Amino acid sequence: MPPTRTSLRDELEPRAQAIRDTFGLGPREEFLAGPLERLDIADAVVERLRAFNIEWHVIPPASLVPFDNAYLTTMYPLRSVDFLEPAYERPSVHDILSAAHRAIQGTIVGVETTQKPVYRQESCQQFYGTTYGLDPTCDPFAPYLQRAGLKSGPRFINSRFCHTPASLRTLGEAIHADWAELGLIPAGYRFSVCPPTAFNLIGRLFHREWSETPTLELSAHFDGQGNAIGLSVGSNQPGDFSYVRRLEMDPDLTLLGFRIALVPAGEPSRSA
Repeated sequence: MPPTRTSLRDELEPRAQAIRDTFGLGPREEFLAGPLERLDIADAVVERLRAFNIEWHVIPPASLVPFDNAYLTTMYPLRSVDFLEPAYERPSVHDILSAAHRAIQGTIVGVETTQKPVYRQESCQQFYGTTYGLDPTCDPFAPYLQRAGLKSGPRFINSRFCHTPASLRTLGEAIHADWAELGLIPAGYRFSVCPPTAFNLIGRLFHREWSETPTLELSAHFDGQGNAIGLSVGSNQPGDFSYVRRLEMDPDLTLLGFRIALVPAGEPSRSA
């Protein structure tokens, strides 16, 4: 047995209990042991990832918490009126989220919990790490933004905003290469942007401060063919995580921040 299971279990148990309380599960409905057994990660790696605000969470299986109407009522109370309506020859937001949720149900995911700022379009200089986003050194990924040499706007460097899909791929490749070399990506896991339903579940139950700003974040789901379906996720009001919209083919990422995640590599490997 890997040496981390006791310490990581101690970290995950209260979060699992919060899920039981939210969805009315009994104490005998165990859903942590199996996913924990499949996650082989050393204590030292867990500790190093804390420097990047990576926090581990268990996602309950569909057998205990199905992604059904009751789940939507609890977790997406202010969802859009067209939530169930498919676009022309494209799945609905509901169908995308359902598929994205199946990919992580019954697993443990590592999600970056850095505070997103109140994005101000007129200055375009907000940084993750505080609500107002004034100090670039508060962002734990600032060194990677600097190393990648990304200029994401006409007057500033190293912000998480105003990127393009190409610049995000460059950044993702830089982080992934470094983390792989340092052994920070557990076996069977991959580096990605935060999945949409993980953002909703973890935000609503554990990090409601994410909802204290109207800033939207980039998320994505990779379908069975490896195609990325881009999404913007966020809040309709404090305490809510119901906002989800599909991005267009050539998306404007000016207003979208993003957060990092480590997820099971059941889908095609892609960087942020």
